[in-house]
Amino acid sequence: MHESSEHTAIVELFRGTPQLAAQLLASVFGVAVPERPARVADPVLRPGALAPDLVLELGDPASLVIIVEVQRSIDPDKRFSWPAYLWLERLRRRCSCRLLVVAPDPAVAAWAAQSIACGPESSTRPLVLGPAQIPRITEPEQAAVQPALSLLSAHTHGAGAEGDAVLHAALTALTHLDRGERRMYTDLVFRGIRPERVRHLKDELMLLDEFFPPARFPTPTADAILADLSAVLEARLARGEARGEARGEARGEARGLQHALLRVLAQRGVPLSPEQESMILGCSAAAQLDLWIRRSVTVASADALFADPP
Repeated sequence: MHESSEHTAIVELFRGTPQLAAQLLASVFGVAVPERPARVADPVLRPGALAPDLVLELGDPASLVIIVEVQRSIDPDKRFSWPAYLWLERLRRRCSCRLLVVAPDPAVAAWAAQSIACGPESSTRPLVLGPAQIPRITEPEQAAVQPALSLLSAHTHGAGAEGDAVLHAALTALTHLDRGERRMYTDLVFRGIRPERVRHLKDELMLLDEFFPPARFPTPTADAILADLSAVLEARLARGEARGEARGEARGEARGLQHALLRVLAQRGVPLSPEQESMILGCSAAAQLDLWIRRSVTVASADALFADPP
């Protein structure tokens, strides 16, 4: 995958899941994020106008704007354009703005995190998501409810010490995507992984799914391995959909959502009373559990998690 393709895939990951940027602002940087759905608000483009990768709004009218920039290499020009993005969007939206830079390379992340001097009394410091800030998603249950975060995690940490667990979780995330997205994000996750490691994951999938004998999947090149992996994911998804009702998919989904919610709250240090934990484990409504999960990434207390919506 070329650098431009990686850039596009990561931008689309945030565009397709606008709430991801808000979640990371709250959980990684401690930013107070309004409990409102995030939506894409493409910048107002004019001839010669500065255009960030992605602009997101929270609230209607907007009470917070998040500017997302994906940075794959060091570019000195960004130290002039990034402050301009903030001030132009603040002028257009008339609300608080935050600049979130996604930099999976550690050297680029360190460069991007430096304060930008804009004058004697003014400076800009981007909030930078580098490898140290992007969480490692290793549990399939969490990947199922936060697929975009799992894919970003796998792209960043898949070749590292916990790479096997991170990549296994990403396989679960990939099966929850639309077919049109799956190939692009399969490439994003596995392109930098050694071919023998990708082959091992593919073979493991085939062992779990007797429908695919290994002989059907020759793997002479890295591209062929990725194509094979995509084919296995496609077929497993189709078979899972066909058998879901017979296997009690609704009950399994509820259990996965319950455990994912408890895990997110534990990671963020939000304590639960025994009664509140029992309330979560006793809930089988996917819509209610999904609402709690979306709240869990920003709330400061369990009481706020269970509060009635405004």
